[in-house]
Amino acid sequence: MTQTDVLLMNFFKVDSADIGFYHLATGLGTTMAFLLAGVAPMALSLFSETYAKDGIKSLGNLYCQIVGFASYLTILIYVFCVLNASHVVGFIYGSAFLGGALALAVYAGFAGIQTALGINFTVSSLYVIHRRDAALRSTAESSVLNIALNLMLIPAFGMMGAITATGLSMVYMVLRQLKVISAEMEIAPVFPVIGQCFLYCLAAPPPPPPPPPQRVGSCAGKICQGSLIR
Repeated sequence: MTQTDVLLMNFFKVDSADIGFYHLATGLGTTMAFLLAGVAPMALSLFSETYAKDGIKSLGNLYCQIVGFASYLTILIYVFCVLNASHVVGFIYGSAFLGGALALAVYAGFAGIQTALGINFTVSSLYVIHRRDAALRSTAESSVLNIALNLMLIPAFGMMGAITATGLSMVYMVLRQLKVISAEMEIAPVFPVIGQCFLYCLAAPPPPPPPPPQRVGSCAGKICQGSLIR
């Protein structure tokens, strides 16, 4: 999808700096699911073994457990990035790239929703239950939707239109896949777990501000006072 976005942004003559911010947002947003790097590749083999031995009901239970566990690993990272996008961009890339903070926040929001809903495991589940056609169809539909939204949003909103189009297409794809999966097995128990993760992240108190820096003279004075008291 991102390559299509870049081609259409060039076609509509979006500023090159904004295209650079687009790459910043999508590149950084994609890496936020790094904790699933060791979990997602094992899903296909686990799902296949469970489905072959215990049937569709056990597969549904395993799916809920894995997606719930993955939510606890990733949602906090996405919520933190959405709420602190400018600090993240400034810390990693420097203040010269703060113009991409809004794009990162929007893209991270969509990517977080997609990851929380289990995009790393839905395709594996569809292949295991012999619904490969649904996986391919949802991918094709989301690509067509992305192009259509780009044609409408990029002329009006530029780079942010491309980010929004891609994000909506991503969420559509996982929802389309979940609809097919839910018709085959019970996955409803995982959604309250995902909601709890979001609520815990939003309800958590913000970290305390760092203490103000102290001058060397004041620190030395306090040390001298302490030695005199002793």
